[in-house]
Amino acid sequence: MKFSIVSIVSALAAFAAARPAFTTITFDVRENVPFTLEWIGASAPVTIEVLSGTNQNDLTPKETLATGVTTSSTAVTLKNLPSGMYAFRISDGVSEPNYSVLFAYVGTGVASTTSKSTTSAASSTSVTSAASSASSAASSTSSGSSATSASSTTGTRSSTSTSSTSSPTGTPLSGNNGQQLSSPFALLLVPVAAFFFFN
Repeated sequence: MKFSIVSIVSALAAFAAARPAFTTITFDVRENVPFTLEWIGASAPVTIEVLSGTNQNDLTPKETLATGVTTSSTAVTLKNLPSGMYAFRISDGVSEPNYSVLFAYVGTGVASTTSKSTTSAASSTSVTSAASSASSAASSTSSGSSATSASSTTGTRSSTSTSSTSSPTGTPLSGNNGQQLSSPFALLLVPVAAFFFFN
């Protein structure tokens, strides 16, 4: 009795843990050539997908190849995919999905590079805008320095002109006035001296 209970529990645990698994061993998959996949352990109709990547823990879904398959095998055909490493995934919607081994595939599809091109273009635009801003700032600084230098030069020239014009003002006039005052006085002294000399 104990043995039968243990058996039942083990069977239930095995059933609960069961999930579809591929039984195909060799994966010689070629472009536009049907390839037969076989599996066991499915509890419901299965879905077959192909994923790309170089690591079983980091795969990217690329295309759904079959859905609602109720048999234990089906043929799938890969096309328009770029060369790389791929794997098949099988799921029945009841238990955890399962995967095939990774396999190398040679295809004629073109890998997408749109996001990288867009990022590069945005980066180039940002650099160009920054360079333009720096150039404008340099131009403004240069213009301000030139205006300040010109103003300083003008002020210096004005000051020099003023000094040159005002320096000689008063000195010659003062000399002429001395001469004008001393000449009549000398004329008066000559007769007085003659008078005292002859008397």
